[in-house]
Amino acid sequence: SLDIKGVKRLVLIADDVDGNLVGDFASWADTKLYQNYLKPVIKGDDVIVFNTKEKVDLLQGIVATDYEDGDITSKVKVNTDYSYGKFGVFDVVYSVTDSDNLTTKFTRKVAITEEETYISDLKWKSATIGSGAIGIDKSVRQQAIKILNEDGYYETFTKGIGTHAYSEIVYNSSGYDIFDTWVGMDQYVSERDDASVQFKIFVDGKLKAQTGVMKANTPKERLVVDVRNSSEIKLVVDVATNGNNWDHANWADARFRNVPQFSTVQLEKALKEAKKLDLNNYTEQSIEVLENAIKFGEDALNSTNQEVIDSAVESLNSAIDSLVELNLNKVVNIKDEYLKQSIQKELNTSGEITIGQMRQLVSLKVSNAESLEGLQYAINLESLDISYNEIRDLSPLKNLKKLSDLKANPLGGLISGRVYAEDNKAKVSLDVINRNGEKLLPTSVVVKHNKTHEYTTLDINDCMDKNGVVTIDTTGFDSYIYTIYLVYEDKVDNYTSQFMFMLDNI
Repeated sequence: SLDIKGVKRLVLIADDVDGNLVGDFASWADTKLYQNYLKPVIKGDDVIVFNTKEKVDLLQGIVATDYEDGDITSKVKVNTDYSYGKFGVFDVVYSVTDSDNLTTKFTRKVAITEEETYISDLKWKSATIGSGAIGIDKSVRQQAIKILNEDGYYETFTKGIGTHAYSEIVYNSSGYDIFDTWVGMDQYVSERDDASVQFKIFVDGKLKAQTGVMKANTPKERLVVDVRNSSEIKLVVDVATNGNNWDHANWADARFRNVPQFSTVQLEKALKEAKKLDLNNYTEQSIEVLENAIKFGEDALNSTNQEVIDSAVESLNSAIDSLVELNLNKVVNIKDEYLKQSIQKELNTSGEITIGQMRQLVSLKVSNAESLEGLQYAINLESLDISYNEIRDLSPLKNLKKLSDLKANPLGGLISGRVYAEDNKAKVSLDVINRNGEKLLPTSVVVKHNKTHEYTTLDINDCMDKNGVVTIDTTGFDSYIYTIYLVYEDKVDNYTSQFMFMLDNI
């Protein structure tokens, strides 16, 4: 092979070496000339833009072709500092190599933005128009903005600017990152063959984007330019092939777009990791810390303050690292035998009950129990029926956050032992604790004469002190047995408790 790059004339010579020219037959077999200067071509928009909620496709609009290999888009490689979840404007380098080992590179910008400001909501710095009046969210004829789409139908836009060539409209671009617009001829001139324009965008006096000649039958085009650190943008609709006749042109959906100053990517990742954990394996205290961190993180997802977002990530990571593993085989001390039997029945088991088994409880019905001690380990309990039990203390249920269905009406029973009056004063008190661990005070006191069955309701304000101790004046009582009823109400969990004391006044 011979490199003939730059050679204008190539001569092939078969020379005689001995001077007699006898039998000197020569051939140049499979002789070829190769052109190796045709590199592949990559085409695409110079800038593409995505909203933070959109799926980012870095290959959007990229097409790679080669003279010999045809379409080689599938071979395009991408190199960029962009990664999923990042916001900003990123350089993306595309490269492709053909079968001749020739490589082409193409660089463009990809913007991930959130805040949008339509230019039709802004005041321009200056504006000129070739004919008529500039339309704000309307065409130059003050009708809806409609331009031809790729499918051959006219698409209506609620936002944009309608104008007529030759037109220049200048806006302040300071503080914005990207300018994004669709352009095209207005539907009103769809039948006019002589309508033709060219759209151009200048940033601080420099041409940054332009279309070819657009006519009435030309589908819409999208123009996106980087306006960071600029002061003004000029939108030009220029005349093209036939002067300015019927040159009705639209800047459709034209808007400035800004990169958000915050990112929730790491927070979303931390929340996902936290929520996939099996919390049955950890202590209640460390679970509570994590659940609080998750709530903080979910609230922070709606924040635009990066410090708040970062703080939520730190809280989640700290809570995850601080989780304390629990010995699920540890036996739970269930003092009330009837409660234990109810749990065994629900779990279809016998013998001692472990923490791991308690965490399998989702629903439970309890009979004849006086204490719920031990049930605090049933952190996955959703439904509990303790109606008609002699339970005074519901505080073991305090941290059962999944317990949304509690049936506890009524509760109560007879308190063992007897009450005796001293100096005609009988005192009774009882610690009745609700689910939140708060002591309930009696709401009603009733005394029953056990011989005559006469009921007397006492004034609660006269007979009860601030600690819930009830004092009954027995002056005038017969020498007999009385029953004292103390009634308690919990309006949060909607249940009533009634406990009875036997007053021996003999």
